[in-house]
Amino acid sequence: MKNSIEIRKVTKTNFAKYGQLIGEPTEKDWTSPSVDYWSNLGLIDFNNTEVEVNLGIAKDRKLEFTELERHNNSSEMLIPLGTDIIVPVAIGENASEKEAFLIPNGEALIFKKGIWHSTPFPVKNKSKFLVLYKKGTIPKDKNIITLENKYNLEMS
Repeated sequence: MKNSIEIRKVTKTNFAKYGQLIGEPTEKDWTSPSVDYWSNLGLIDFNNTEVEVNLGIAKDRKLEFTELERHNNSSEMLIPLGTDIIVPVAIGENASEKEAFLIPNGEALIFKKGIWHSTPFPVKNKSKFLVLYKKGTIPKDKNIITLENKYNLEMS
């Protein structure tokens, strides 16, 4: 006797009894010169702490920044999808110690609570990325700092 299971294309409806499907979203939550962003596409429950799944598309732009953000009450996971990204980070109350890192596709970052970071920069054209953090982080725990100087990023 041969046991067979037919493979079906997944939809939100046919997968609902097993969990959530996060598909390609349509309506953006916000857009800026640096990013298009869709928030709260799904929720993961980790022992009564809900974690939001969010999607961003980093736009092609000059490798320079003047703003950073941080979240004091949630760590954040950043996962590139399909292409490499560049992420500036900083520590210190005034973001005094700055560095930038190239994150290869297939790897991910988890920022500690309170770490300054910018929207990712695409290495080529534009880059999709997933962001995970505690539910409600953006409306309740997004701190932005405008730096005194513009910082340029240089590829070595």
